[in-house]
Amino acid sequence: MVFAFVRSRWDHSVSAVARTGRSGTAHWLCASVVMVIVGSPATADAPRATASGVVCSLNGRFCAFRTRDARSVEVRRHTGKSMLKVWRANVVSPQLLVGDDGRSLVEIRPDLNLVDQGANACTIVLIFHRADSTAAPLRLRDISIDPARLPVTISHRAWARAYGYDGRNSFIVETHDGRRLHFDPATWRPK
Repeated sequence: MVFAFVRSRWDHSVSAVARTGRSGTAHWLCASVVMVIVGSPATADAPRATASGVVCSLNGRFCAFRTRDARSVEVRRHTGKSMLKVWRANVVSPQLLVGDDGRSLVEIRPDLNLVDQGANACTIVLIFHRADSTAAPLRLRDISIDPARLPVTISHRAWARAYGYDGRNSFIVETHDGRRLHFDPATWRPK
């Protein structure tokens, strides 16, 4: 039930991101507080935050930290013994991945690779963020997925098998049917 609340906040907030490139602060705060209290469900391959809520790039040079007001994340770069702020992004979901270049991050649905059984082609599955640019939502239709043909779990439909940065300047999505899509973090267009 609590997880359904977080998902409804995500769904409502991503529509604001799709319209404006910005997220609503009240939705952000509610989702963050609920996820901190309840914990986040995840599969074995899911992105995991450290105990402090910090998520780092594969190379470990850049990390995303939640701001004190829980309305955004700051991407910071390791410089010896300190961390320098690189940029800030409005991020609704507690799940995210940071690129090795430190200039990109991907916001992931709270229910990871699953969508509701009532999902349609406009359902947002990922939101790409880049420093100094507007957030770019990725919808099921953008990756040629028909929601009616997605495999059904007990209560959801699985749209992807895996996704993540590959350490070679690409973000890869492996769809439910085994297609591997490579996205350029500089433009968020398929390679």
